[in-house]
Amino acid sequence: MIVAGFSILDEHMKHFFFVSIILALASNGRHALAQEVPPTLESVLREALASNPELSAQFDRVKASRKIGTQVGALPDPKLSYTEFVSQVQTRTGPQERAVSLTQAFPWPGKLILRESIADENARSTFFRFEAQQRQIVREVGLTFFDYAYLGEAIRISRRNYELLEQLAPTVDTKVRAGGDLSASLRLEVETTRVEDQLQGLREQRSALSSRLESLMGRTPTLNTPLPLPTLPVRPPSIDPLESLERQTAQHPLIAAAEAGVMSADLAERLSRKSPLPDINIGANVIDIGNGGETAVGVMVGVSIPLAFDKYRAEREEKAELASAARADVTSMQQRLQADLHRAVQSWREAKKRLDLYREKLLPSAEQALELTEESYRNDKATVTDLIDAERTLLDLQLMNQRALSSAHKAALEIRTLTEPLSVAK
Repeated sequence: MIVAGFSILDEHMKHFFFVSIILALASNGRHALAQEVPPTLESVLREALASNPELSAQFDRVKASRKIGTQVGALPDPKLSYTEFVSQVQTRTGPQERAVSLTQAFPWPGKLILRESIADENARSTFFRFEAQQRQIVREVGLTFFDYAYLGEAIRISRRNYELLEQLAPTVDTKVRAGGDLSASLRLEVETTRVEDQLQGLREQRSALSSRLESLMGRTPTLNTPLPLPTLPVRPPSIDPLESLERQTAQHPLIAAAEAGVMSADLAERLSRKSPLPDINIGANVIDIGNGGETAVGVMVGVSIPLAFDKYRAEREEKAELASAARADVTSMQQRLQADLHRAVQSWREAKKRLDLYREKLLPSAEQALELTEESYRNDKATVTDLIDAERTLLDLQLMNQRALSSAHKAALEIRTLTEPLSVAK
């Protein structure tokens, strides 16, 4: 069973090498992404999975863990000893001048197999944790990408609002020169300055968020040359029914890693029951007899004497407790992933509900209100304050709409990292 389990790990490793080659080939062109070309979610995920140093380090640990089984499953090194008698022992056939002995220790049958199996299960656990880290990288990259995309939409909306305010300035100035209220010009100037400051703050956030995204992609962050701003997909993502998603979380690699930990702990408990069983030593010695005497050859057999009964009992109890803890870890991980899934699903539902409200009701109403206010202002039936308030209301709703869209994409991404196998295409 253990051998079969480890062969599954081999297949996973082969699959990863295949994916790595594809990602590496794709990443060769990552610097061809000129600063003028906005990144896509697929492009940043490809580069992150191919270049992220955390993933590279964890994969090296996976490869290292596969070498442990061979080490712990091997016999101890044989011992060769040489003795030169300073004071020769006289025998009937001559003096004993020197002796050579060779001994080999053999652990009790089953101990080495169990040690190797434990190492193999630990290697499987390490591999599944590597897969989980892949998902974590996808999650972090995706969430940062959608935050960056939302920031781009916020900058575009704020810039458009700033341009509208600037276009309004000549009209207000004309009315003031014609005897209109001077406060209208001052009110417009205050609002224009406020929007300009807001726009500048968003641009400053861009550099920091771009650096974060670049570091996750395995690049050296650059503060002065941020990545191009991507656009948010207009359509909100869809998700499967909750019951289906709950079933899919059972395939999460963290659960597989915890189950491999249970196997390792059970094997360690079995090994602890073999600890009191003696190890066997087999050897041979050769004694050189001087004065032409015949060389003496002997065979040795020895066993270790396990007398530390309290130690062995404590070891058995320790391994039993650790096995119980490992099984509890599986249950805890299942519950945690279910809770994370429910949180992400609820976030998606709330974002989708807000999106529908903004798109179907609030945004059309705000756009219509702004058009009516503009018409009223041209006919001197509304003040510039009314016009600014209408524009600000529309601006706020547009930003909230983009925030809800970003939240829906982020929640859907979290759901996928909890339920689906990793695939750049997804």
